[in-house]
Amino acid sequence: MSNDKGPLQTFFEAERRFHAMVPIKDLYSKLLFRTLLWFLFFWFLYMAVTGLL
Repeated sequence: MSNDKGPLQTFFEAERRFHAMVPIKDLYSKLLFRTLLWFLFFWFLYMAVTGLL
């Protein structure tokens, strides 16, 4: 079996690695940062799908 990852799985892995590298100690600050990251991801996805980007 091949170990090919889809683009979404690759994004999840990159997000986990990036989140682990962030030098924020507070759990709530990490949660806020992760929420903002996902918001930006879906906003760019929406803009790309609707053709406004």
